[in-house]
Order: sequence, then C-alpha cells, then structure tokens
Amino acid sequence: DNSVTVAALDHLGDGFRGIGLLPDSASEADLDRFAKWNMAGVRLNYVHGGVLSWDGVQALAPRLAARNLHVQMLMHAHLHIEDLAAQVALMPVDVCFDHIGWPDLHLGVAHPGIQTLCRLLAEGKAWVKLSGLYRLCDAPYDATDSIVAALVAANPERCLGDLTGRTSCLTEPKCRARRACLMHFTVSSPMTKPATAFLWIIRLNFMAFNPITG
Repeated sequence: DNSVTVAALDHLGDGFRGIGLLPDSASEADLDRFAKWNMAGVRLNYVHGGVLSWDGVQALAPRLAARNLHVQMLMHAHLHIEDLAAQVALMPVDVCFDHIGWPDLHLGVAHPGIQTLCRLLAEGKAWVKLSGLYRLCDAPYDATDSIVAALVAANPERCLGDLTGRTSCLTEPKCRARRACLMHFTVSSPMTKPATAFLWIIRLNFMAFNPITG
C-alpha cells in the first residue's frame, strides 16, 4: 500500500520523489501509475522479504529502466552481496543499497562482502546510502568508521546521504565519521555532478543547523 507515500508526495509538490512498493506481478498499467505518482524507485527487502523478490525485480528491470526508476535494496553485505554482485552489475537500472550495506561490523572492512560492495561502487555498478548507523552500533558510531571510509574512498560519487529522522553519517552530531565524510565530498568532488550536488545540499542544510567546529 503506497497510499501514505503518494499522499506525502502530492502534498510536498514538485521536486520531491519517493520510493514505493511493487509486486513481482506488476503490470504495465501498475508501472505507469507508479511513475505518475512521482516515484523515483522501487523498494526490495532482501533481508525480511516482501511483495518483490530478487527474481521479480530482475524481470521488471527493463520496464523500470524505461520509466527512469531505480531499485532501493536492503541486504546484508556480509551474507548476500557476493552472490548478487554479478547480477547487480548487469542490471539495466541503478541499484542503491541501504545502510552502508547493513554489514556485521565484527567481520571488519576486509570481509569479502564489504570488498565486493566497494568494487561495485568503484566500477559505477551500484550506489550506497551512508545511513542507518543506529542499526549497527551505539553512538558515536566509531565502529562504522573504517567501513564508511572504505565506501567513500571506493567512489564518493556513488555514496548518498540520508535525511531521515534517524542517524546517518551526515546528520548525526555524535558521529565521528561525519566531518571526514563531509570534507571528502567537499574537497574531492566537483559540484557539477548530480550526486555531489545532492550531497552539497545536505551539507549546507546540515551546517545551517549543526555547525561543524574545530
């Protein structure tokens, strides 16, 4: 049921886009209606399951691409990405992974799952959100620093911020990785690229309310 998201997009007006749900069985009419709702992409929950499966999203991918939609995917990097990487790389649509890949931090940055995610980023085959740190460890989220740094180093243009009401690398005042992330994007990335422009907007909004000091 996408009704709450659709109502929010209608209220917010032009310039806002959403992520919604589609089933494996989505028809052309379903996809057309979904796009007209100003959706940017479809959510795939590979961890908990849902109405859309991995086989289903692969079948839908050409039709998603035709409507300029991407796949927003929740998975565990240490459990799933090695098996999915080859198929992700061949997808005709962008795939964005939530919550820095939701890894098991105890396995470390050298784990093949994190390295595979970094490779996909470096090759321009995937995107990742620097978000959901509260799912992984307690503030100030030091335990995520090495993985966040590796993702940013792999391809800063493929790392996205997240301005939900909960923690991300770019919005959480207690996050020690915050300054490093922001400085990396500021110094390393030209504003002409769309992903960086998005991150600069986040940075400016963030600094207006939470100035970085020191």
